[in-house]
Amino acid sequence: MEKQLAAYQPTAKMLSSEDIGFATRERWLIWTEPTVPLPFILLRPKNADQPRGLVITPHGHSKNTELYAGIYNSEEERASGEEGERNVAIQAVKEGYYAIAPTTRGFGETRTPEDIKKDATPSCRTLLMHDILAGRTPIGDRVWDISKLIDWAFANLPVDQQKVVVTGNSGGGTVTLFAAACDTRISVAVPSSYFCTFTG
Repeated sequence: MEKQLAAYQPTAKMLSSEDIGFATRERWLIWTEPTVPLPFILLRPKNADQPRGLVITPHGHSKNTELYAGIYNSEEERASGEEGERNVAIQAVKEGYYAIAPTTRGFGETRTPEDIKKDATPSCRTLLMHDILAGRTPIGDRVWDISKLIDWAFANLPVDQQKVVVTGNSGGGTVTLFAAACDTRISVAVPSSYFCTFTG
């Protein structure tokens, strides 16, 4: 991907913005490849008058790709998100960080039209088959997306570039681990509900 897209710079468009009291919550699309629009939520801390650290929170296997950003589809989800401390992007912005909660490729709006129609949680198998044909992998796509989000944040937000954190659960833990292995700008990685031996 680095060779194919060596000169590519991501572009992004803000779709909406709302004041949630302790922060501003913005919905964005970022084109991590020329034909790949990836939704993400940016949480901006209030009164950010100096560079702040950046936390990126890739989610795991879930129909709700926005749970980490405190957006819930039911009261049951709210209880799980808040009591179970799954709202990690909200926690990060409350600690004064910029927080980006991206949709993991193959989930949410990035599923195939067929899977969206069937209300399937992921399109991971289709993504895998397409990637294999192109000599790629889904985890490679997802690591690429994290790197492009860092590129965009460095170019557009007053972030402290020495304080970049990635954290996620399950599939988001997988993305976290491999992103930190591939992108040396990530200073802290907190994979959860993923890490094990490859034999295991």
